[in-house]
Amino acid sequence: MTGSDSCFRHSCDTKQQAIEASIIGGLNRRNYQKYGDKLQLNNLDDIKSLIANCINKIWTGEMSSQNPAGSIGYLARVLLEIQKVDSGVIGTQQGEDQKKLHVLLDDERVKYGI
Repeated sequence: MTGSDSCFRHSCDTKQQAIEASIIGGLNRRNYQKYGDKLQLNNLDDIKSLIANCINKIWTGEMSSQNPAGSIGYLARVLLEIQKVDSGVIGTQQGEDQKKLHVLLDDERVKYGI
């Protein structure tokens, strides 16, 4: 700020405005977008389709991500794990891995409020 020793954020004269600006900035970060209608995820094929669709939307810019490469990499890893479970590659570990997959998906649902 011109003629002041402090910036806008730290000036006593603009303290209330700075607080309001911080609140508005935080609310804007939480502005979630709707990418489609509510989904029913009943089986592994439904989940595979959803993940593949999300990867494509992030890749093409239709779905926002603060870290597109990280999001795509994470989703691709989850998709590969689902395909292992679905194809039976895991063998005797299949039941245990399905439990891990459900825990992973439940964690994501809690994290994102799904």
